[in-house]
Amino acid sequence: MKAPNPISPLTVAVLTTSYPLEDDSPSGIFVARLMEAMPSGILVTIITPASIRVGSPLVRNGVHIFPVRYAPRSMQRLAHEPGGLPVALRHSPLLYVILPLLICQLALKTLWSGRRTRLIHANWAVNGCIAGIAGALTGRPVLTSLRGEDVSRARVRLGAKITLSMALRMSSRIVAVSHDMAVWLRETFPWAAGRISVIENGVAPAFLAIGADRKPSTLSTPLIVSVGSLIPRKGHCVLIAALALCADLPWQLRLIGDGPSQAGLAEQAKALGLAERVHFVGTQAPDLVTKHLAEASLFAFPSLAEGRPNALLEAMATGLPIVASEIDGVTELMVSETTGLLTPPHDEAALALALRTLLTDAAMASRLGVAAHAHIETLGLTWPAAAQRYADLYRALAES
Repeated sequence: MKAPNPISPLTVAVLTTSYPLEDDSPSGIFVARLMEAMPSGILVTIITPASIRVGSPLVRNGVHIFPVRYAPRSMQRLAHEPGGLPVALRHSPLLYVILPLLICQLALKTLWSGRRTRLIHANWAVNGCIAGIAGALTGRPVLTSLRGEDVSRARVRLGAKITLSMALRMSSRIVAVSHDMAVWLRETFPWAAGRISVIENGVAPAFLAIGADRKPSTLSTPLIVSVGSLIPRKGHCVLIAALALCADLPWQLRLIGDGPSQAGLAEQAKALGLAERVHFVGTQAPDLVTKHLAEASLFAFPSLAEGRPNALLEAMATGLPIVASEIDGVTELMVSETTGLLTPPHDEAALALALRTLLTDAAMASRLGVAAHAHIETLGLTWPAAAQRYADLYRALAES
């Protein structure tokens, strides 16, 4: 085999079912930030499902994107919605009819791109299976990143565990986004342990800048912000129930994100007499998210299962005091009463007590916020750092 020219760029086909095709899209923002931060010499081509609005190749922030059409445009709803593919299928079971079309079209495009690139990088386990087949047919190495929900489902569902096992078997290397996830993978699939690495996600500079010079909120009422898709797994119903136990205190809640749970959450808030205090602002562009976090007094993260939650990383970077669920992916980032307060998932009483503590103890809130920002700075969790580690792994795979 001819040795690669060290001067020529390394080309990578990146398969992902979530990627922002428009400026206001929440879909796979963390994947986009990673790809946009790649060092010179790495040329990536994004392969992702088309959406109901975007179905033609485009370039965003220097990255070439090929949306894959798989159905009539009005039916291309399997990806890019809040919660991604699993939530879309639960919300609209009829979409299972076109799921095979999506898989086939992604496989064909990955196979075509794989022949023209040096390696294939898949995001999430199901894409790891698709990329694994393309890699076997083209002789290209395959790197699969596991990002959280795919592993969480595999812990409790046999079908998801089988899919994950297949992705691991067909991948040259596997990247987990958290150490907790990597530990479980190595214990559950010991035959793959030697191919598993950990590369944490990063945060954008704007979030760190806010934390470096955080000023007290100018709002007359303390503002609690929570960022995440409005889906059951994010635990917003627990947060609203907990805040009902704090109704005697002044506060406003701002929920940033969209999803199928919004109507139910709005009904819950109304039934608890909180309709005027719980605000749904929908999906926000990244620069607006930083504005919301800058205005906030407190960040709430009541999620029930996560991999490496970027919303939490960003809130920590901005120096906000945080109340979060004590779950894998969170506990390796936060130490309760040191960089935030942790409460058991589903426990609205414990969550209410933690919220009350930070709403009434300004000194503790400030101390925890400063410590959270300092922790992210110490860890060096930036997108350029994460991209450089991926680039090193790309090169090692391509040269092998």
